[in-house]
Amino acid sequence: GGAVDDENILKGKTFVMTGIFLEVGGGDENSIGVENLKSMIESFGGKVTTRFSKNTSFLLAGNNPVAKRFTDARAKSIEIINLVRLNGLLKGQLTFDRLGKLEALDSEEFMGDAYQPATNTSVAFGEAKPAAAKKGAKKPAAAKKEAKKPAAVNADEIPPLES
Repeated sequence: GGAVDDENILKGKTFVMTGIFLEVGGGDENSIGVENLKSMIESFGGKVTTRFSKNTSFLLAGNNPVAKRFTDARAKSIEIINLVRLNGLLKGQLTFDRLGKLEALDSEEFMGDAYQPATNTSVAFGEAKPAAAKKGAKKPAAAKKEAKKPAAVNADEIPPLES
């Protein structure tokens, strides 16, 4: 158990992305957030490809995705997820099992103003401020207690899944 599992939570999972991810930012206007998300998925052991294959696990949809991608994903039984659900997985709030039981997402929900941006992506997307104390530095007992509070979760300390 422990940290190693968390870092590989997406191991064996392959993602195709469609749309833009304003919440994540970075990249040019036609691919906002895509590169950053790709790095993030890879950092958790996942793979990102540009086209569907028999190995594709998820279609990750952002704002104004290509509707045909949804049709293709459904035809191939590829699960469609959004940033909110990906975030839930990475934070240990969702298991892959529970993910499969959630209501399916429709391309309409991602169009223009219908799009619900993911809020609070800071933990998963590494916006969390690095702790002042370096790992291994001796911390006073009081600081240690602080660090256990969920509010202080770092990007690289995603809690293990609760069964």
